[in-house]
Amino acid sequence: MNHIQLENISKIYNANSSQAKSALALLAEGMDSIQVKEQTGYSVGLYDINLSVKAGELHCIMGLSGSGKSTLIRHINRLIDPTSGKIWVDTSINAKPSISTKPSTNAKPSADLLENGRSSSAINILELNDKALQHYRQQTISMVFQHFGLVPHMTVLQNVAYGLRVRKMSIKERHEVARHWLNEVGLANLEKSYPDELSGGMQQRVGWRVLGNR
Repeated sequence: MNHIQLENISKIYNANSSQAKSALALLAEGMDSIQVKEQTGYSVGLYDINLSVKAGELHCIMGLSGSGKSTLIRHINRLIDPTSGKIWVDTSINAKPSISTKPSTNAKPSADLLENGRSSSAINILELNDKALQHYRQQTISMVFQHFGLVPHMTVLQNVAYGLRVRKMSIKERHEVARHWLNEVGLANLEKSYPDELSGGMQQRVGWRVLGNR
């Protein structure tokens, strides 16, 4: 059963609907992205990408600079919306019992979900409204960026606990949660340190937990 499934994802930058269709037609005829750019002036970010990720799998996206790696990943949390295609995510896998993970009323699973390897609880995240998209980003998915976004004047513990502070959790409770996750990533002895005292890899681990506790 697929946790994440991308179907026929294409991204054409700086083009309206009709312009993007023209660029996609040229790609379908066998033209490469450089030729499309020369003929139309529009940049091809992705073309006809299909990807399935099962729960528990680890995937590495590799490619040359500018090949579309970041563009692809940013589709999964909708920092970028595709020109065409669908993005299915089974939000029930990480769902918390007290929190609804229902999409907008327009986001309905199609009848052939199970036949295509998707769970019946998978949703097309492109159909989420603003409120449902915010919930999806808070409860289902996180991203650690190349630049970690840590607050320099806060300690490691305070950075990890910050998202829980925004949720109005008590100081005692949020620090307990933060200490638990710092221990899980091997940074329990650095909770009083500041970001600039950590290596890049350590900052990545702190950044991962900051996002996890949003």
